Amino acid sequence: MANESQVLEVSTASSVGKINGKASLVTSAGVAKFQDAKMHLHGDVWIYATAGAPVDYTDGDPVATGEGEAGIGSACIRLDTGKWHVNKGTKAEPIWGLVTSA
Repeated sequence: MANESQVLEVSTASSVGKINGKASLVTSAGVAKFQDAKMHLHGDVWIYATAGAPVDYTDGDPVATGEGEAGIGSACIRLDTGKWHVNKGTKAEPIWGLVTSA
C-alpha cells in the first residue's frame, strides 16, 4: 500500500505536484513528467525512473539504486537515454544489467 509520499498530489489538470517527494508536472493532457521516482509493482518488484545510470551494489558509497528494496526482476529506466535496466542481483545487492535502449 502506498504511503502519502508515494502518491502524486495534484490540485488542477495542469499543475506541479509531488511523487516520492520529487517535483512532478502534470500537463493538461494528463501526462506526468518526473525524474528520480519509483513505483511498487508487487512483492520485491519495483520500477525506477532515474536521471542517470542506476548504481550497482559496491558495499559502500554510493548506495545502490533500490538497495534493500528492489528484488530480482525490478526495472530501472534512464530518463536521460531511454535505456532499460533489470536487477539481476538480489534485493540486498542489486546489479543492474542493460536490457535495451531507445
